[in-house]
Amino acid sequence: MQQTMATRARYLLPPTVHIGTSIVGRGGLSRVWLPIPNMEDVCIQDLGRWALAQYAGLTGHTGLRFCRVTGGEQQVISGVKYRLVVDAANNYGKTMHFLAVVCEKPWTNTRRLTSFGLAACT
Repeated sequence: MQQTMATRARYLLPPTVHIGTSIVGRGGLSRVWLPIPNMEDVCIQDLGRWALAQYAGLTGHTGLRFCRVTGGEQQVISGVKYRLVVDAANNYGKTMHFLAVVCEKPWTNTRRLTSFGLAACT
């Protein structure tokens, strides 16, 4: 069976680099990523630190030190979904950029790391 170029490309791209928005529904926005207004907010920085700690705990990769969250977007759908650019330094002091996706529901006091990986180079 022959695969098209688009089909092959879909399997080659890691899920953390998929960036998309859509406007859906009657009278409302859904699945729209909006910029986080203040990246220096302590809550945003803590969320990035938490995401890195979760990644380290799940993978056993403890050689990364949190530096800061340098960019991000948020999406409000039954809670808040954050897409954060997290900078972390490796054991040699080299800063690396990661893309973390975190879902948070403040009313239930729950957070879930849905993806974490190297950010795509631009």
